[in-house]
Amino acid sequence: LAYGPGGLGILTVSGIEEYAEARRRLLPLARDFALLPADIKEKYQDPESTFQFGWSHGVEILQNGKADTFKGSYYANPKIDVPSTNP
Repeated sequence: LAYGPGGLGILTVSGIEEYAEARRRLLPLARDFALLPADIKEKYQDPESTFQFGWSHGVEILQNGKADTFKGSYYANPKIDVPSTNP
């Protein structure tokens, strides 16, 4: 397993011809999304899933009890998520 207590935290992707191009197009969009106003990003939060899907920022609590505001995450699960153009 890549993740978990004994995992290395490394994930590889192979056998997907379009992957490199999709990654090249997607990564710059991460910055664009992060720079959106907070009220727009809030529309993409999913508290019901305990932030396992969608936008997450400042909801993870560090060991010192403070919220982690140094990073934002956008979680997706390609096995269940259905791509959409809806906001």
